[in-house]
Amino acid sequence: IEFNFHHPSNPTIPSEDNSERKLPKFLRVESEMNENSTWLEALGKHLDVHPGNSAIRSQLKMFANERRESLVLLMKRLPCSSAAPQYLQFDPNATLKDSLKG
Repeated sequence: IEFNFHHPSNPTIPSEDNSERKLPKFLRVESEMNENSTWLEALGKHLDVHPGNSAIRSQLKMFANERRESLVLLMKRLPCSSAAPQYLQFDPNATLKDSLKG
């Protein structure tokens, strides 16, 4: 599963040269996940405090500090036109298995 973290308002941050740049997108890839876990549990691996994930949490602090209910989980529907992408929204309390079954 590939997690792409995007901030909805796409804020800008000042750079060292006083110009502004957009906040980066953060990508996390999980090759092995328990299909019976929920999306919130899967996100918790990156957003909750766990031994050894301080670097990831630091990068994702904007998301880690948000209420989990405010996070929106979307999956791009494939195939779709790149000019008009379509997305499915998941219930964060649903299991991965239930969300991804055909």
